[in-house]
Amino acid sequence: MSVIVDLNIDKRVNRQYELKDALYELVMNAFDANKDANPELLFDDPTNILRIRDRGSGINSNHFINGVLNATEDSHGHNGIGLKDAIAVTMRCGVTMKIETVANTFTFREHVFPPKSVPNIGYQKTPNDVKRGTTVTLKGDDLTAILVDEVKLKFLALLPS
Repeated sequence: MSVIVDLNIDKRVNRQYELKDALYELVMNAFDANKDANPELLFDDPTNILRIRDRGSGINSNHFINGVLNATEDSHGHNGIGLKDAIAVTMRCGVTMKIETVANTFTFREHVFPPKSVPNIGYQKTPNDVKRGTTVTLKGDDLTAILVDEVKLKFLALLPS
């Protein structure tokens, strides 16, 4: 049986953030990881599935605990809401998230961690054979082509001409 790790965050926090704020954060993280190539945003409208894919060095459990690791001045992600808060916002909006990255897949869900009586968000980590990059897969009815287009438009300025 796999262990569920407590992220010590409740999906009811950060009500000031919307789903698009969480998506902005995830895309900025992908830009930061992808120094040599642009991240891919792949949206399947009929299934409401969005994939954000980069070819960076991957993430590990410390990213959920410590936030941005090795941020530099040309990093974008450290200006956003943070990965852990982005996870909480997506879950609050009813969007599921899975992160497939180097060596591990992280799936997120609510869980009651004793001695608490209210659920927090936690993750399960399972080994995989990914050698490079990260794919964040999001699924939910609130993911629409209009929202994804809005997110893409925000980042057009960052793309090389």
